[in-house]
Amino acid sequence: MLNERIFISYGTADAEAHARWLHGHLKKKGFKTWFAEEDIAPGTNWDAEIDRGLSSAKALVVVLTPGSGASPQVKGEWNYALNHYLPVIPLIFAPCKIPRTLDTLNFLDFRENRDASLKKLAVRLRDLDEKYPEELQRLLDVFRDARKTAPDPDRYNGKIKDLNHDTNLTLANRHSKSPFKTIR
Repeated sequence: MLNERIFISYGTADAEAHARWLHGHLKKKGFKTWFAEEDIAPGTNWDAEIDRGLSSAKALVVVLTPGSGASPQVKGEWNYALNHYLPVIPLIFAPCKIPRTLDTLNFLDFRENRDASLKKLAVRLRDLDEKYPEELQRLLDVFRDARKTAPDPDRYNGKIKDLNHDTNLTLANRHSKSPFKTIR
């Protein structure tokens, strides 16, 4: 099954209104999103539903605020995405400390002109299928950069090896319908 949903990751302490705004505007632009407030039914296992949402995602957008940057839940979500080679797009909604790994990614700044940033995000999300090999290469560069400053740089070697393999496999299968199917 093709993964088509955009997972919206946010901290509930101070980013819920921003995430709700983003969710509504992405839906208006025709994107299918995964948004906890709508996709987790009352009484269900929160962690299991988050895992299900992540496993059905095409990409993850992180709504960055001070609370999101400090949230272990949000960190777990974007770590999952990076570990599963999903495109991660940081979105700055409030001044905050950007986690080191996310700081290596290009971000969109929603603080001043939300409409312009939303348009750029929509273009980026629509281009994902076509540009997936470039996304894999970008993630490969992120892991290489993170390895340079990590206390234990060897922990990145397996990811770098896997990404090299997946990038080559995706390029070889470029003519398939979509690169977002499972490649392992």
